[in-house]
Amino acid sequence: MKIEAQALTVRYRALRAVDRIDLVAVPGEILGVVGPNGSGKSTLLKAIAGLVPVEGSLLFDGKPGRPRAIGYMPQDIAPRTALTVVEVVLLGRLGRLGFRVGREDLDAVGAVLEELGIAVLAPRFIGELSGGQRQLVFLAQALAASPSVLLLDEPISALDLRHQLEVLELLRRVTHGRGTATIAVLHDLNAAAGFADMLALLDRGCLRRHGAPADVLDVDALREVYGVHAVIERGAAGRTMIVPIGTVGRHQA
Repeated sequence: MKIEAQALTVRYRALRAVDRIDLVAVPGEILGVVGPNGSGKSTLLKAIAGLVPVEGSLLFDGKPGRPRAIGYMPQDIAPRTALTVVEVVLLGRLGRLGFRVGREDLDAVGAVLEELGIAVLAPRFIGELSGGQRQLVFLAQALAASPSVLLLDEPISALDLRHQLEVLELLRRVTHGRGTATIAVLHDLNAAAGFADMLALLDRGCLRRHGAPADVLDVDALREVYGVHAVIERGAAGRTMIVPIGTVGRHQA
């Protein structure tokens, strides 16, 4: 499902957290959203998910109505309920559930837990898990309904290196294989450059760049947006590798 934002704006009183952003995310591609802290990344995801009021235009396959099958994983995943892992993941299929949980629903939940390597956690309460385990559970919840739109806010931030790579590889398989439009907020620029098909660079609520990772993350952008002096190298398979050297004064826009 194609997502198109035109002059998308989110206001928190006088503050424009997202300021007239034009953006496109297409089926079968991962759009990575990067930028410094406070640049509007999480707010942009909330706007697309329908969780905050917006100005401007937001279209899904050319229509203003949001699809039912949106998988959304927020950044704040602290446990607030005494639910088991299975129950938490089943909530991802809420739009499909009737008065009873059917075998199809349980099979779908079991499959995604297996795919993420956390089936053993199924009977445990969410509050008993580590931060990394909870992150995998809420990712499973977002994937459970096979959504046409997948919105992920920092999906790898609490994971160790192996699990980060496994999750990013899984997201690529799901996105490319199912034709999902995936938008993921990522702080790790090397992960974003290596696994996203396209990048959107935000700064102070504005979209500074939008394009292929090699075009978005260059030394000028890192200096002006992040205030960092860095060296850009090409690693294995032509992936962009960012090596920070030191800090510099930020460009005053």
